[in-house]
Amino acid sequence: MTTTHFSYRPTTQGLGAEVDGLNLASALTDGEISELKQRLGEYGVLLIREQLLNERQQLAFIEQFGELQGHPVPNVAGPAPVDQPDERVFYLTNGLDGAPAKPKVKRAPAAAKTDETRHRRRSGWHSDLQYMPDPQVYSMLHSLEIPVTGGDTEWCDMAAAYLALPADEQNRLSCLFGLNQVHFLREQAPVRHPLVRVHPITGKRCLYLSPSITQAIDGMAPDESETLITSLTDHATQSQFCYRHQWQVHDTLIWDNRGTMHVRHPFDMNQRRVVRRTQTVGEPIVAAVA
Repeated sequence: MTTTHFSYRPTTQGLGAEVDGLNLASALTDGEISELKQRLGEYGVLLIREQLLNERQQLAFIEQFGELQGHPVPNVAGPAPVDQPDERVFYLTNGLDGAPAKPKVKRAPAAAKTDETRHRRRSGWHSDLQYMPDPQVYSMLHSLEIPVTGGDTEWCDMAAAYLALPADEQNRLSCLFGLNQVHFLREQAPVRHPLVRVHPITGKRCLYLSPSITQAIDGMAPDESETLITSLTDHATQSQFCYRHQWQVHDTLIWDNRGTMHVRHPFDMNQRRVVRRTQTVGEPIVAAVA
């Protein structure tokens, strides 16, 4: 791997590292991009502090990691705080201080759920766009305004979670497939993805499920399926596998969805929160072979 002037300080938590020496507003060499991709595979999420980026600069930076795309579902995020934002950018906001209210997405009637299912669906843990045939690779968030407290984002290491399972359970899971769907795309048939995937850069096997997206395990009875998804979620989101980020203004975080799952924690909705998101296109999943 090419050695650059970047330095990496791992967090004291389950994954993630802070990067020093990286200017997000500058073009990178092929060697630097290759190194950052390798580090994203290893650390899962990279943090870069105190860099004020406009839309153009944020797009230019993440585009070096691959072709860009906007969100495939219109109106899924909050209202943009700028006029005529680039279609490849979307803002996670709560629509305060004169901004229009967040557009409502029509939802299909919900099926009856057990208390356990409701809790798991509400948890919000997910890997970006897992409901798409070629799910998300890299995601990037840049904070513009943050609430005084709350609104943390937390990631978990799905490779470490897989490795911590007993060998017989690893082999069993490697033969299973999840059926993935979101409430605002009920007309779309569930997308079938392996429950264990291979990271194409590190070669590590990673659990691959999103409790708010993975609706069932293919071929399993509903109760058995629900029990397994809940059990794997509880296992993967243990503190030893997680990094919880407390946002500061102008923080930038980039993560690799192929080996992580994440969630945004609650905050006081009377306080304004504006975070800008950009992302690369997805890619086919490499399934693990038991």
